[in-house]
Amino acid sequence: MHTLVCLLAFATALVANASHATSGRGRVLLITVPETTGGWPDAEQRALAELRSLGFEVTRASSTTPERTLSQAQLIPLVHRTRAIAAVRFVRTSPSSQSDESPVVVYVVDKATGKYDIRRVSPDRVDHQLSAEQAALLAAELVYSTLVAVRTRPPPARATTAPPPPELHGPATTQPSFPTWALRAAPSLGGSPGGASAYGGLLVAGTWLYGEHTGIDLQLDGSLIPGRISGSGGTARVYVLSQRAHLRLLAWPDEPTSVSLAVGGGVLTTVSHGDADAPLTDTTDTATVGLLSAAATWDARLSPSVRLSLALRGALAIPEVRVRFAGEQVGGIGRPLLDGSIGIEWFW
Repeated sequence: MHTLVCLLAFATALVANASHATSGRGRVLLITVPETTGGWPDAEQRALAELRSLGFEVTRASSTTPERTLSQAQLIPLVHRTRAIAAVRFVRTSPSSQSDESPVVVYVVDKATGKYDIRRVSPDRVDHQLSAEQAALLAAELVYSTLVAVRTRPPPARATTAPPPPELHGPATTQPSFPTWALRAAPSLGGSPGGASAYGGLLVAGTWLYGEHTGIDLQLDGSLIPGRISGSGGTARVYVLSQRAHLRLLAWPDEPTSVSLAVGGGVLTTVSHGDADAPLTDTTDTATVGLLSAAATWDARLSPSVRLSLALRGALAIPEVRVRFAGEQVGGIGRPLLDGSIGIEWFW
């Protein structure tokens, strides 16, 4: 119990430093580019301030791609992972260049349809001597005006194709939404009340988030420090290994902190090694049973791709695993089986 309290205190301290207020207008992803590949740090920094002044939350992500327009495979994981409603990218054009390409590209996510639209500043507004301040103002204006247009569209079923605003040019490019993958690793502390004492272990879980609020968890955990069951004939050291599949439901995926609930089942394997008192002899028994399982997870965002994860799980073994000394039952495992873990979850 003392260990769990320490884990909770550690999680709270991290979240206090990592969490920040989420703006009402939504999150904009600022894709930064190294200056050696055409990046424009001054414009990026000014755009960060302009977008925040308009009420947007701004998250940064780096890109080394020199191409002026990101491909579907490059853009979608960035936007989907950060839950952004728009992304901004600056690629500076050389003053000697004769290209009419815009240095400001905005990618807008229409959550009503789940599609991505690419918007650029019109060529007649592009000046090769464009200052960083002017580029940042154009980007902020483009984000704001485009999002207002997207959010005031009729419902998709009745929508008709409308011409772009005057400052935009070119047809919109739409991209489908892709699933997000996540990997979680965490030390765990568990036990079976009324049976085995507390044991320490490691939890590894992979998640496929196929929707904004739904995902499938595949979890593997095992004890590295065994639980113990004592009786009149000696002591048994108990190791547990479980494999579980959960349907995971996320409550607030866009927020700095989020809660998810999961239900499912799996398989529990136990290995019991008896340290018997004389005249009894030591034995090792293995048992495999089914599990009904549920979990509650609290997440806090540390960066666009990393979250701190605190999970509590409960399970019922079917049937209960029973430990006997000389034919006499001295304890059981799995009615219930409880554990808690705190670790890191990576998204990509």
